[in-house]
Amino acid sequence: MNIGNSFKDAIKRVFYDKEFTRYTVVVQPDDEGHTHNVLANAGTFKGNIHHKGLKELQEQYGLQVEAVAYITTDFLDISLNDVIEYSGRKYKVVQVVPYDSHQLIILTSYDN
Repeated sequence: MNIGNSFKDAIKRVFYDKEFTRYTVVVQPDDEGHTHNVLANAGTFKGNIHHKGLKELQEQYGLQVEAVAYITTDFLDISLNDVIEYSGRKYKVVQVVPYDSHQLIILTSYDN
């Protein structure tokens, strides 16, 4: 089914009301030769976050990790292992799925 731009715009106006900060993970060496993951701010985007229905989501997509949330958005510049911050909490992107008129970004907890 082809979803028109006016419908996509209506979804965006109504549902994509939360702002997320996206970080890329950069590996940097220190003076002693050890490497550390550093988060580089890659900008913000709008979407909607969900914390319910995660068990079904895990089963549907065959996830081997425990999802803690997912985001629906029309933002396309998301990569696996990016870190998303919302409301003071950081999440790791484990899967990005094109879904109807938007993207489904599946998240786990981010541990530094």
